Amino acid sequence: MHAHGRALAGRSRAERGLRRQGAAAGRRARAPRCHRGDGPLPPLRGAAHALLRLEGLQRPRAAVGARSGSRGHNGRNGLAEEGRAPPATYPSCPPCSVLGGAAGASQEEPVKAAIVEGPDRLAVRDIPEPVPGDYQALCELLYGATCSGTDSHIIEGNFPWISPYPTVLGHESVGRVVKLGPKVRHLRPGDLVPRVGTTPVGGASVTWGGFAEFGIATDFRAAQEDGAPPSVWGGCRMQRALPPGTDPAAATMFITWRETLSYANRISISSPTVGGASLPREATVGGTSPSRDTILIIGSGGNALAYIAHARNAGCPVRVMIGSPGREAVALKAGATAFLSYKADDVREAALGLCPDGFDLVIDAVGKVGLADLGLSLLRPGGTIGIYGIDDYGKCTLDPGRSQGTFTCFNGGYDEAETHDQVAALFQVGRLDASLWLDLTHPFALGEIAEAFEAVRQRRVVKALVRLRA
Repeated sequence: MHAHGRALAGRSRAERGLRRQGAAAGRRARAPRCHRGDGPLPPLRGAAHALLRLEGLQRPRAAVGARSGSRGHNGRNGLAEEGRAPPATYPSCPPCSVLGGAAGASQEEPVKAAIVEGPDRLAVRDIPEPVPGDYQALCELLYGATCSGTDSHIIEGNFPWISPYPTVLGHESVGRVVKLGPKVRHLRPGDLVPRVGTTPVGGASVTWGGFAEFGIATDFRAAQEDGAPPSVWGGCRMQRALPPGTDPAAATMFITWRETLSYANRISISSPTVGGASLPREATVGGTSPSRDTILIIGSGGNALAYIAHARNAGCPVRVMIGSPGREAVALKAGATAFLSYKADDVREAALGLCPDGFDLVIDAVGKVGLADLGLSLLRPGGTIGIYGIDDYGKCTLDPGRSQGTFTCFNGGYDEAETHDQVAALFQVGRLDASLWLDLTHPFALGEIAEAFEAVRQRRVVKALVRLRA
C-alpha cells in the first residue's frame, strides 16, 4: 500500500477517522438486494472503475502472473483498466479463466452463482458449468467465506479492481476436484483446493468467481514443468491440494491466513520458519528480521485478527488491538494481550500507557483516512508502519509530523502462494483455529448470501461461511 506525506491539520482527524470505522455500517441505508431467478443476465457493460492509486512511494507492481496489456474490460477477464493490475498488497491472481488453457462453458445443466449485477444488486443466478482446459481441473465448490475487505466493496461498487458488471463474486472458496484436464498431473479427484472460482460464462465476468457451485483449479506445476508461459500458471500458484482430512469449511480460512502471513513474514512480525516450514529467511523482504516485540493492530476484522494470531504464533510478547468493542473477546482468544476500543476518547493515551516508548510495528488493517496517522503517532522512533486495509484506497496519507522520529513505511506487499505449507503446518497442529473467524456449524446457503453479507455488515459475525453446494 502506498502513502505520501501530505500534512493533515489537527491530531483529532485520526481519532475521527477511527470512529468512522465503526460508523460505516450505520451509514449504509440498506443491505444489498438479492434476488433469485433463472432469467438471462443483462448484457455485459464496460466497467467505468479506474484503478485508484495512492501517490508517492512507487507505482503498483504487476501481480504475479498478470499479463501486460491484459484484455481488461473488453475481454471480460480484466481486474481493472487495460494494462493495470492490483498492487502487491492485494489478492494477486487474475481470474483463473485467463489461465491454465482456455476453459469453456458446458452445455450441461446450469449451476448457481452469486453475481453482482451493479452497485448494491446481488443476485443468485444460473450460469453454465465451466469446462476445464488442458492444465485445469473442474471442482465442485463446497464452501466460501466472505471478505469484507473485497466482497463488500465489490457489492457497493467502490472496489478499485472490479471486473465489468455483471461479475461473479468471491475469492475465499474451497473446491473438491471432480474432473481432470488431459495434462493435469499434480491434482487428483477428491483433492480439496482453495482459491478456486468459476470462469466468465453466461455473459458474466468474474472478480475471482468463488461464490459458485463449480469452478476451475489450475495444475500450475504441470504447466511449469511443460514449459508453459507464466500467463498460463503464474496467478494460480496458490491452488494447491490441502492436507488429507482437512475440513473444507475451515479451509476457507486458508486464503486469509496465507495472505496475511505472507505480509507478516515480509514485514517481520513473523518468519517463514514459524510452524515448522523450511522456507529460507531470504523469502522475506529485506532478508533480516529487526526487533518486533511490540505490535499494534488497528482494526478488528478478519485480517486484523489474523495478524494478532500470527504475532502470537511468532512469539511477539506485546500484541495490542484497537477495534470495535464487540470484538474484544475474540481478539483475546486470537492472541491479543490487550484490547482497546476505538470509541474511547483517550485511545491514543491508553495505547501509550501500554507501550510508553511506542510500538515497534503498527499495521492499519482498515485503511480509512486518519488511521495511519494515529498509528504513526504510536510508533517508536525507527519503527515500521504498514497500511493493509483498503477502505479509503487512494485517499490515505501519512503526516510525518505525527511521528516520534524516523520511521519506515512498509511497501513490500505479499505473495499468498509462498505461505501455503506454513499455514497448513500451523493449521494441522491447532495454532490456527477457523472457529474464531467462522461459525462452522451454521453456514448460510448460497441462496442466502445477501443475508450472509448483512450479518457481516451488522457485525454479528467476523466472516460469514457460505455453503455453495447443497
